[in-house]
Amino acid sequence: MIRVGLIGESPNDTKSFQNLFARRYPGVFDFFSLVKNRTGGQLDDIKEDSKTLRDIRYNYQFEKPDFVVLIRDSDALESETDKFNDRLQRLFALGNAVTHNAVYLLCVWEMETLLLADLDTVNNMFGTSLVYPGAAEPPDPMLKVDPKQFLVDNCGYKVNDCPELFKKIDFNKLLNVRFFNEFVPKFEQRIK
Repeated sequence: MIRVGLIGESPNDTKSFQNLFARRYPGVFDFFSLVKNRTGGQLDDIKEDSKTLRDIRYNYQFEKPDFVVLIRDSDALESETDKFNDRLQRLFALGNAVTHNAVYLLCVWEMETLLLADLDTVNNMFGTSLVYPGAAEPPDPMLKVDPKQFLVDNCGYKVNDCPELFKKIDFNKLLNVRFFNEFVPKFEQRIK
């Protein structure tokens, strides 16, 4: 099995990723959290001597993953270039801590953006009939500001629902979301 260390903004994000990819590639990966008790803002502390980077380096050397997946939310649209690029640079700084043995998943706005690509699954879980609120055809979930709040307001979604939804979500529909579509080949390159 390929050992993959996961670093994400929250346990829900890393568990969601694990649920999605373990289902896509059964028996191929042993996913584990490389850093525990660190959430979004704590991962922004990228000073060379920060406790976060020290913990990542230590756990990376101790656990010896085959590679690491770094998952962060941009909390911005791509058009918000300053904020978006800052988050991207912070993500790459975390990659330094694992000697760049990483694949980067920067979710445009947040992980819930991917849920908007498969509203059928969301609707089935919550008994709703949501439609994507954008005007583009086909809809582009990357243009939706705060998709988590959209789901909370319209179907009673809670952040703890994310891992369960990612057990059921249609992987192929997620490929219609550009940031995910660009991530998948980089991830798959690591298993060839």
